Amino acid sequence: MKKLKLKELEGNISKGSYLRREEMLKSGDLLYLTPRHVTKNNNKLCLSDIDKYLSNKFIEKYQRYEKLILNPGDVIITAKGASVGKIYTYKKSDPPAVVGDSLILIKANQNKYLVRYLKIKDFCDKFELDFQEKLSNTSGVFPNMTIRNFHEIEILLFPNEELTQLESFMRKV
Repeated sequence: MKKLKLKELEGNISKGSYLRREEMLKSGDLLYLTPRHVTKNNNKLCLSDIDKYLSNKFIEKYQRYEKLILNPGDVIITAKGASVGKIYTYKKSDPPAVVGDSLILIKANQNKYLVRYLKIKDFCDKFELDFQEKLSNTSGVFPNMTIRNFHEIEILLFPNEELTQLESFMRKV
């Protein structure tokens, strides 16, 4: 069994983007996700009256944000704050959203292996432990995950058929 650092995986793993307060709206086309939205049980996003939004016109004007728009199956991980390390898989039923700067985004359409890997509880638990070990605390208040440290996390690399068997076995347990 081979170990692989996340930076060696094909696909797009990136950190969300910071937006100034004046760029966000009280309502709009895309929810601006923060760690506050990610729930512990990975069931649904936690929405509230203080949520901020972006317009599609803003995304069209600043095209660099297009890569941060979530698609079903994308994985987001909280990278900063009191709730650092929570993992959420974006669902088709979730509101259209864009990833904020305190989140790491793993695009499912480009990195299907990692998305499948994290759905297996034992691997997800190990991933979360490794994630906690790689945290830095430069701010002195809350730990945070840099994209450089995140890329250094190792996962196990299984042939596709073995991963499929593991997924099947874990569903039965």
